[in-house]
Amino acid sequence: MGIAALTGAAASDGTSSGLGNDTDFALLNALRIWSDAVLVGAETARKENYFGVRTTQQQRETRHARGQAEVPPIVVMTKSLNFDTATQLFTDTRTPPLFAVPEDVLRDKDVFARARKIEQAGGVIVPVEGQDVSAVVAALHARGLARIVCEGGPSLNAQLIGAGEVDVFHYTVSPRAVQPSELRLFAEADTPSDRAFVLEAAHVTCDSMLFLRYRSVREG
Repeated sequence: MGIAALTGAAASDGTSSGLGNDTDFALLNALRIWSDAVLVGAETARKENYFGVRTTQQQRETRHARGQAEVPPIVVMTKSLNFDTATQLFTDTRTPPLFAVPEDVLRDKDVFARARKIEQAGGVIVPVEGQDVSAVVAALHARGLARIVCEGGPSLNAQLIGAGEVDVFHYTVSPRAVQPSELRLFAEADTPSDRAFVLEAAHVTCDSMLFLRYRSVREG
C-alpha cells in the first residue's frame, strides 16, 4: 500500500505518517492484521523508527483460529544488516523481526558479524537465494508467509511492481500539496515495465482523503 500528496510527495516532514488521517491509519492496521508478514525496506524501517505490529487479544485469537501466527512479523529487506539493535524494532515487538538478506552477502565477514548481533538481540535472519525482490517473496512463501503487505519505501515499491509481485495496490491520495517532493511513492526503476491494474473500490472521507484499491490484471 502507499500514500502520496497531490504533488506526488510520499512524505511530509520526512515520514509518510505526516500525510495520513485516522482512516488511513485504520486501513494500515487492518492490512497488518490480515497479513502473514509486513515487508519493508531497510531505509524506511530505520527512518520511520519501526516497531512490531500492535494487536489486541481478540485479534490474536482470531488470527490463531484461522491458522496464522498471533502477531505478524515485520520483515526487513536488506543487504547490509546495518541496524541498531537497541531500537524499538527489536525492543517493542511481540514477535521477532525478520531480516531477508541475500545468501552471498552473508559470506562477507562484516555482514556475518552483524547477523550474529541481530540474532543475539532476538531478530531472525532469512537467507535469500538471489538478489531480487522475487527471491525475497519466494523465501517468505517458503516459510508459510503467503499474505505479504508491503509498506515501502520507494525502491521496494518499484521493485515489487516491476517484478509483477503486486496483486492488490491500496493507494491513498492526501489532499495536500507538499513541496519539495523529492521522496516519491516509487523510485526510478532499473528495468522498464508496464503493468495493468483495474480499480476495485474508491472511497473519500469528509476531509477529502481519497482511498483507492486496484487489483492486478494478470495476463492469461
